Amino acid sequence: ELLAGAHAHALRALATSSGKHYQGLSQAVRDHKLLGQKIRRKLLQIETAHNICRHITGPSVSAVMSQLEEELLLLGPAQGSPPAPVTTEGIADIGVHNRDDGGSIR
Repeated sequence: ELLAGAHAHALRALATSSGKHYQGLSQAVRDHKLLGQKIRRKLLQIETAHNICRHITGPSVSAVMSQLEEELLLLGPAQGSPPAPVTTEGIADIGVHNRDDGGSIR
């Protein structure tokens, strides 16, 4: 929510300042050539993070964790101890929220 809000706010602010509609924050930043390099870089980072986070879902995180566990099992135990099982229990506590829109990690 924080990231989506920042993305939306920045996009609206840039659109309002130019009187133009933009497809995304990257396009808006490219159009505002007089902005300082530091703020342009930060806005592009917000755009990238926002685009990634839109595709993170409970099921996609579960799939990645399962893949990780399978690959670790194939590699074998490190120094004689089996890998700990990986679950998505408590994932919501670290900021990944379940969505039912079929999105995935890309």
